[in-house]
Amino acid sequence: APSSFTQAAECPSENEYIYNGRAFKETIYQDHYVFMLKLQAYYPNAEYERIDTYDEFLNSKCRILLLICDAHYIDIYCKDIEISRALFARANSLSYQDVEYITDENDGRTAMNLF
Repeated sequence: APSSFTQAAECPSENEYIYNGRAFKETIYQDHYVFMLKLQAYYPNAEYERIDTYDEFLNSKCRILLLICDAHYIDIYCKDIEISRALFARANSLSYQDVEYITDENDGRTAMNLF
């Protein structure tokens, strides 16, 4: 992993990292080409929880779960309706294609993993 990444002891895998807000901001402002990513966002002081299913997401302290696959397919799960609306509006204002809300009716995903 690049030197700006810090392996956290709480992470169950060598491919998982935990950042505080400042470290995350510094990392995302570096040049990256994101091919695959699973990102979980929490309020400060909330504990990391491994999330593998939609039910685990709903019952966790995780506020936002972002999945990016093949650098093209992006799913954002968010528990805050105002943040969801802002993300939706921003994606539309940037002319992203196929932007739609994920609902219980249109989402077939059960696993919150990329592979």
